[in-house]
Amino acid sequence: MNRYKFAISCIKINKYKEAERALLGSETLKIKNYDNVANGSYGLYLLAVVCEKQTRYADAKDYYLKALELNPTLWSAYEKLGKLGEHVNPGKVFSEARHKNYESNALKKPSTPISLKRKKEEEDKLKKITNQTQAPKRKNSLHSTEGGSNFLMI
Repeated sequence: MNRYKFAISCIKINKYKEAERALLGSETLKIKNYDNVANGSYGLYLLAVVCEKQTRYADAKDYYLKALELNPTLWSAYEKLGKLGEHVNPGKVFSEARHKNYESNALKKPSTPISLKRKKEEEDKLKKITNQTQAPKRKNSLHSTEGGSNFLMI
């Protein structure tokens, strides 16, 4: 099962420690290793939500900031930071350079192995459809060169 989806399920039944463990993987809960968080910036956002529900506001702010750093399009993280009293300069977070950097990184690497599998499946389906819709190749029966003479067959 996907660790991110499992964490969402844990949050829905108020099992916050389990959700945190799922998002962080096998890492201990005291070490902040942002690289192994399930689902990247979205996983960091979810970790921040978990910390906020446990009244660990300092950790929640750190995770929201890191999520926003990785993905400047996460408006909800910016909004949550404001509600927690953290002042974040919007010009710094939502700059055009950061947005372009985010977009170029998003295009370079696929988000998950599942998305790669789905992309491959979609390409295979498209190939199958295009092969089925193409007309079968016909022999050119208008001209025949049997016997060395050219004539038109009708």
